[in-house]
Amino acid sequence: MIPASLPPLALLRRWVVDYFNAHNPAAAREFIHPDYSLEIGDVVFAGRDQQWLPAVDEQMRRFPGLGMTVHEVVTTSDQVALWFSQHGAQDGANGPVAVWSGVAIYQCRNGQMLGCVAQEDYLTRSRQLKSG
Repeated sequence: MIPASLPPLALLRRWVVDYFNAHNPAAAREFIHPDYSLEIGDVVFAGRDQQWLPAVDEQMRRFPGLGMTVHEVVTTSDQVALWFSQHGAQDGANGPVAVWSGVAIYQCRNGQMLGCVAQEDYLTRSRQLKSG
């Protein structure tokens, strides 16, 4: 369990390094609350294990080696916001490559991430994948 004193910025570092870029759902379970939800566009993935992790796992299967780069971060005592890009090759190393940006605001409390509101530029990703 993550110490309650762990600030949102440290949780974000765990998110990017230990979970997302490592493709390690076990790490996410250490600091993502079971009731975590992601609102992205008009879609809500509610429940860490019920909807959110399966959705991200599908994205990672579609883009093996998917990575995230954080460009800007703003924090408060219970939130962390970031501008990021994701990059990867669809269907593996020989597939078309895409890089797309996004923004996210994470809610944090007691050393855990509780939820996120995000937007990602999937139109740019789609255009890049079509152009090869």
